[in-house]
Amino acid sequence: METVETVGNADGVQEQAAAEPAYEDLQARIAELEAQLKDEQLRALANEQNLRRRHKQEIADTHKFAGQKFAVEMLPVKDYLEMALLDQSGNFDALKMGVQMTLNELQKAFDATQIKEINPKAGDKLDPNIHQAMQAVAS
Repeated sequence: METVETVGNADGVQEQAAAEPAYEDLQARIAELEAQLKDEQLRALANEQNLRRRHKQEIADTHKFAGQKFAVEMLPVKDYLEMALLDQSGNFDALKMGVQMTLNELQKAFDATQIKEINPKAGDKLDPNIHQAMQAVAS
């Protein structure tokens, strides 16, 4: 029986050795995993750079198109002012009506671009969330 156990132990050792990968296999697997990790890191870095570039482009486009929208809204105002300068009739009431129409068109342009007038009262403190200081006056 001892002989059988010895053979059994020898088989067990051989099975255990076969179950454990060789040192070279482990090194190859480590190198493969490191290569995968490096590839994933490079891809993540490239993706981050692409996102930043796209974000900058979107911001630039937003500024560009916001300015174009405002310019389109201002075209009728320019046209009305040019017509007022060309008027040689001398009719003050017609000129006043034209200026009022121009002002109305300007207000529509401001409304369309969400520009609103804020009229602080004398003595109101500056609120940087609402106001923008234009000048400082000694009180």
